[in-house]
Amino acid sequence: MRLALILLLLSPLSSHGQVIFSSDGSPQSATWQTPAVNFVERPNGVLAVPGEFSGATAFPGRMRPRVFAYNEIQTRPAPRAERAAFTSPYPWKLGISTTVFWIGEPASQRNPVDNLRSAWDRDWMLNYGGTDAPDSSRREGFRPISFVPRENPFYVALPYNDQVHGGIREEASRVIPWFDPKVAAQGRSNLKGRWLAVRKGNQTCYAQWEDVGPFQIDNWEYVFGNERPRPSRNRDAGLDVSPAVRDYLGLAGIDVTDWRFVEKGEVPDGPWKLYGQDESPGLDPHEQCGLVLGSKGNALTRAGTWAR
Repeated sequence: MRLALILLLLSPLSSHGQVIFSSDGSPQSATWQTPAVNFVERPNGVLAVPGEFSGATAFPGRMRPRVFAYNEIQTRPAPRAERAAFTSPYPWKLGISTTVFWIGEPASQRNPVDNLRSAWDRDWMLNYGGTDAPDSSRREGFRPISFVPRENPFYVALPYNDQVHGGIREEASRVIPWFDPKVAAQGRSNLKGRWLAVRKGNQTCYAQWEDVGPFQIDNWEYVFGNERPRPSRNRDAGLDVSPAVRDYLGLAGIDVTDWRFVEKGEVPDGPWKLYGQDESPGLDPHEQCGLVLGSKGNALTRAGTWAR
C-alpha cells in the first residue's frame, strides 16, 4: 500500500487529470477537462478571450486577464490644436467706418456724451479701474500703464440698445438672434458682453460689446440686418472700438474694418482673455425659437438663416 502511494505520487500528472483523496485518506483518480480557449483578434490588434470585453467571464472562479497579447500597437503623438473655424451663422459686416473711443473719455464736440458710464453700467470707469488712456505713450501691452484693468480692455460699441426706460425695445425680441426673455425679465441687457470678431486685412481681433454708439441707439436694421449704418458724421461710422482693438489691428484715425458676431466658444486665446470678462447672456441662435432678420432686411425668418 505504501509503495503504491509512492509510485502514484511520482508518476507524471496529465494536464487533464488531478488526484482527489477520499474521506478515509485513500487516493482516487479523477479527470477534469480544461475548457477550450479560442483567441480572437480585435480591430485594434489586441488579442483577447471571447467574452472578455463583452462583460462575460471567460474563466469562472478565476481573475480574468484584461489583455492577453498585443499585436504591434502603434502610438502617435496627439495632433496639434488648430484654430477653430467660425460655426455661428452671423455674417460679416464689410467695409464699416470705424472710430476709436475709450472708457473715461470726456464729453466734447466730437463726443457729445462722456464715457464715464456706459449704456449699461453707470459706474463703468470705476468698475474698469480708471481712464483707458488712448495715448500710446501711456499704454503698454494693450492696456494703460498706470493700472491693470479689472475688465476686458478689448471692447466695442454698436449703435443699438435693447433697453429703454421701463423695459426693452419693441422689436428687440424679434431682431436679436440670441434674445433670452429670462435675461430681459431680470432687467439685464441681452447685448452687454457679446463677443465680436473685428478684422483689418489679415488681422482679426476679438472684443466685447460694452456700450452703444456711435451716434445712434436704435439702428437694428444695420446691427442685426443687412442695411448699411445710417448717415452720420465720421464717414457714417458704424463701429466704435477701444484703444486696445485699435492697437492690435493697427488702425489709424477713422479707419475701415469688417466685423461679425461670434459665440464665446469661437473666441481663441489672446490678450482679450487676460482680464475679467462679463460673458454675454442670451440663447444660442441655433436653439432660438424667435425670429431674426432675413436676407432682404425687412423680411423675418427663423433664427439661424442669416445671409452670409
